[in-house]
Amino acid sequence: MPASYERESPTIFNAPFWLVEIEPLPFSSDVRGIPKDVHIADQYVLFAMILGHAAIVLWHHYVRRDDVLKGMLPLVR
Repeated sequence: MPASYERESPTIFNAPFWLVEIEPLPFSSDVRGIPKDVHIADQYVLFAMILGHAAIVLWHHYVRRDDVLKGMLPLVR
């Protein structure tokens, strides 16, 4: 299969599998929108958790002045 085949065929999902053709699932656009919305909401939750962890570690380091940050860093023990 030539490499240009994937670019010219709009019905094939461009997967990293060159020998396998994966067709899109036959769901309506309303059903496909729900997982996308959940995925975006989960991204915001994960981002907030990462920022929260970083803020708490910095609070421990600068306000409480304990060794939480040093305990988390593998090379600074």
